[in-house]
Amino acid sequence: MSPPYAPFVRLTPSDEYWAGKRLIEAGEDAIRIGIEAAELPDDAAAHMEKVLKQRRRSLIAHAMAAVTPLDLAANAGRTVWFKDRAIAAGVARREGTYYEVSYLDRGGTELAPTRSFWSAGEISVVPLPDSFDAGPMVLHVRSVRAGIPAPRWCDVHVIVDHASARVIGIRH
Repeated sequence: MSPPYAPFVRLTPSDEYWAGKRLIEAGEDAIRIGIEAAELPDDAAAHMEKVLKQRRRSLIAHAMAAVTPLDLAANAGRTVWFKDRAIAAGVARREGTYYEVSYLDRGGTELAPTRSFWSAGEISVVPLPDSFDAGPMVLHVRSVRAGIPAPRWCDVHVIVDHASARVIGIRH
């Protein structure tokens, strides 16, 4: 029995999400190219490609389910546009997905009532509350898929003024 691999022992959900994004960005072509470079017999190469693609998809699905997998797509005016990496990767569906959004100050005090927004697909828009004029705000966002809430929220740190919102950081 080998000792545990230390980086995996300390792996956080945020780390897993980062690794899942790297797998998505590498694409399936990287698997095919690597297998071709190995010069395996055709039947072994076909089997290896099938297994590695299935494993890649499984790892991506697990990573996207460990957090609320949202990244900044854009901000325009007083809205923040999110890319849902799970929907974009095809491991989650738009149908039945919505986002719970709490509007908090840096200390966690609620600035406006929590709202829910249905997913529009890969990209969804979250407007900022009209009742908040200016200053720092944290959008505390959680995806809910088929009625099951994600285990971790995504915190989006925003600087707001009367006409715009600027994202300054995201924590998964």
